[in-house]
Amino acid sequence: MASSRKASAARGLDPKAADDPVACVDRTVADWLLTRSDAGGLPGEPALLIIAFSGGLDSSVLLDAMVRQRARWSQHWVLHAVHVHHGLQSAADAWPDHCRAFAEARGVTFETLRVRVGALRRRRDGLEAAARAARYQAIAEHAQTLGARAVLTAHHADDQLETLLMRLARGTGLDGLGGIADDQPWPQGGEHCRLWRPLLGLSRATLERCATALGLRFVQDPSNTDQAMTRNAVRHHLMPALDMALPDWRSGFLRSRTLLDEANDRLQEQTRADLLQCQLTDRQHLNAIALADLTDARRRAVWRAWFDHLKLRMPSMRRLDAIDRSLAMSASGEALHEGWSFRRWRDMIVASPAASVNEDIDPPIDPGDVKLVWSGEPSLSIEEWCGSLVFDLDKGSEQDAGVDPDWLRGQRLLVTAQRSAARLRIAPLARSRSLKGLYQSASIPPWVRPTLPLVFAGDELVFAAGLGMNYTVNQKVPGGLVLNWCPGKSGP
Repeated sequence: MASSRKASAARGLDPKAADDPVACVDRTVADWLLTRSDAGGLPGEPALLIIAFSGGLDSSVLLDAMVRQRARWSQHWVLHAVHVHHGLQSAADAWPDHCRAFAEARGVTFETLRVRVGALRRRRDGLEAAARAARYQAIAEHAQTLGARAVLTAHHADDQLETLLMRLARGTGLDGLGGIADDQPWPQGGEHCRLWRPLLGLSRATLERCATALGLRFVQDPSNTDQAMTRNAVRHHLMPALDMALPDWRSGFLRSRTLLDEANDRLQEQTRADLLQCQLTDRQHLNAIALADLTDARRRAVWRAWFDHLKLRMPSMRRLDAIDRSLAMSASGEALHEGWSFRRWRDMIVASPAASVNEDIDPPIDPGDVKLVWSGEPSLSIEEWCGSLVFDLDKGSEQDAGVDPDWLRGQRLLVTAQRSAARLRIAPLARSRSLKGLYQSASIPPWVRPTLPLVFAGDELVFAAGLGMNYTVNQKVPGGLVLNWCPGKSGP
């Protein structure tokens, strides 16, 4: 992503913009498609490109320019225009018809997607952010359905500068100051889908002159003049003031982005190495000792990288420092962030979805006792425990780990959390040990243990989830049947 950003930033505001603006746009789009001509679909089959088409100035110039390049790339690409109707203002009701007429007049297939912004709006998000989230979600789902190779948006250099100014004002880090990428993977739109912004090196003024020269008709969004929105205030007040005070600030800012990208590349390389050093068996465990050995700045970078891997929003600097103090710099602690629980246990930091957001996996605090009889089924769903007992008839005989299935059929089984004085022999030659000691040896944290059921046959402990079969029972009634526990409401 960084290399794409640097390429875009290096172009800056196109020095050829003073030329014929139509030729300038055409050169930009033609060069873009030429460098990606090998990213098409299957051999002999053109790949689908979706253009996010609002009907405004920017997307109208992009769609029109893509059509003019059709003869050169028709064997590689086929176009599909998509308009997202948010239903936020009455003026927008006429835009789908305008967009359809614009696209179909140029031989481009067209579709309108309707979304409900309110369904995605969060209290801390503004209306603009909620509308953008709804728009991208709708386009991503559509791209997946159609198997699109890329989605194209008409962001330009002024959008880039506005984004940079707003992020600077918010105190964002190096990664955020990288701004808008012109070419990046977009897994939301499909496994191989990308998000392309071919016009990111051109100014809004160039696009306006291009539209005027071609006589393009486009819609005017009244919300673009609403200066209560931060981006509009930056566009109409701050940027003109900077133009007056510092005439060359635009190109200077974009050059600074290139330097920031290079610094961020170095930081990300170091952070990847640090995270690899701190990460344990999976993405949900960190080595607290290795993390604590890092400098403050490197620890914060690891935390951010870990949250990104877990697909969580970044906390504020103050919140991140509090999480770091309670987990990395303390022998015990707990923190909640974005519906996830983070706990320090021994030398580990363990992340897990909180029960309130993961009810399909996390059983209730007190599931209670469940009595059942096994009649030979491959699995038994136990709703009270939000999981299933799995009965493997072949595995146990190879390791002398199983019990006689005929014996088990004749037993009344009890699934319970009541551990009391229960003991378990974890291996044929091992001695019987308390469950607490075995859980500690297996590095199973205390807060996980109540979610792991025990299976008794009469007074005999047969199986302990997270630990395995009880060899004391296995040696009394040997056989090939082994039990396993599968979290989740349905069996395998």
